[in-house]
Amino acid sequence: MSSSNLRQRKIEEIPEIKQSESSTEFSLKSQIPIENEDSINISGLDIVRMLGGILLLNLVISWWFTDSIFYGYQYNKKFTNINYWQHQVYGTSLNLTESELTNFNGTDPSLPIYIAVNGAIWDVSGNREIYKPSGSYGFFAGKDIARALATNCLNHLNHDIRDIQPGERRRLKGWIEYFDDKYWRVGVVNHQGLDGIPMSRDNCQGKY
Repeated sequence: MSSSNLRQRKIEEIPEIKQSESSTEFSLKSQIPIENEDSINISGLDIVRMLGGILLLNLVISWWFTDSIFYGYQYNKKFTNINYWQHQVYGTSLNLTESELTNFNGTDPSLPIYIAVNGAIWDVSGNREIYKPSGSYGFFAGKDIARALATNCLNHLNHDIRDIQPGERRRLKGWIEYFDDKYWRVGVVNHQGLDGIPMSRDNCQGKY
């Protein structure tokens, strides 16, 4: 083989060797893990801490500007009453007679306090201080007080609303909405038929 042919062959082989070496070097580099000094590892505990910090900051801001931890929002206290949730999960709807309803007038501290309005019964035990026998509205407990609420006569402690006027009916509806918002229904009263005439408004005492 002539010397010119040999030189030409060597020239042709050199790039292939360099290319092979470069490919091998790139392959080796790709297999070496590269540590990033700026990488951040966040654990679950760190996330909990951050969320807790954000929540605490919100509570502080709310208290500073509104004197309330909920930005002035008035939450319904019945949702924090364990008896409410127990009734929602395990409770059954009661069907009481008028006589049975009187047992829940607050005289027995082991029993809840019930108030009925137009046949519906609410558990008002969350305000036992008000509805117990010595409370300011203890005379409402254990009764259906629809007429008293409609006529605004506190001595008309019965469910007779046969003669109430449109304005009184609206007032009664407002009271039912009030009890629904503040307390929870537990059943109904099985009333007997009404006899005689309704109580006279001329005998109206204790207006509120």
